Amino acid sequence: MEELNLNEHQLLAYLEQTEITDQCGGHPDFLEWNNETPELIEKLVKIGQMDVEPAADQYNLPYWGKDSRIVLDKYPYYGCDLFQCRECNALFFYYLELGGHGAQKRYRMLRSSLFEQYPD
Repeated sequence: MEELNLNEHQLLAYLEQTEITDQCGGHPDFLEWNNETPELIEKLVKIGQMDVEPAADQYNLPYWGKDSRIVLDKYPYYGCDLFQCRECNALFFYYLELGGHGAQKRYRMLRSSLFEQYPD
């Protein structure tokens, strides 16, 4: 499969068209940003990356917590790679966190209910 470069509208359309099953139990550890685990990595395949320009106030968004809003032109979303679970089809953001500690590979499952809506 060729990797995709998705803007916000394309990502939401892709997410809407993707049938996600409960085969993996909903990946509860990844409802919020969490470090990768060997179990998760075994199930994921990279499908692409975000193609969104960062906002001028890109760091002005709390992004921790399972109910934190997803705003694609804010850090860390605009530069994320996109992965998909081979077993349940869930989609994941991925970014490499380098701030103030050793490198951390972080993943968060996409949930359409948390997306900040963009105008057409």
